[in-house]
Amino acid sequence: MSARRHSLDLSSIGGRLQAERLRIDISQTEAAQLAGMSKGAWIAWESGKSFPDARVLAAFAHAGADVLFIITGQRIKADAIPAQEPLVGVTVRQALAMLDPVDRHRLLLDLLAGELSA
Repeated sequence: MSARRHSLDLSSIGGRLQAERLRIDISQTEAAQLAGMSKGAWIAWESGKSFPDARVLAAFAHAGADVLFIITGQRIKADAIPAQEPLVGVTVRQALAMLDPVDRHRLLLDLLAGELSA
């Protein structure tokens, strides 16, 4: 996927929606499928021409998106999320998406450096 991460407008809901889509590494087509909408609708949301409803945001959150960030511009801290169910069946990508960006970066650096032990 080609990402234009450098030109994101994080001051708008559409820009933050796009940022979260890129962060969880899915295409606009995949995001639209999650939402049960057309790719055109997703593009309109990212461009700020219209806005997704709560059902769409809930589906996007289930895929790993930080909906609080999309709406308010503030990130959820990983330790503020109540543990409701075990992480059984969660993919590595989903687990990484749940981490605070700084913690995710540190973990990935440690993995690359081979400094984690079992």
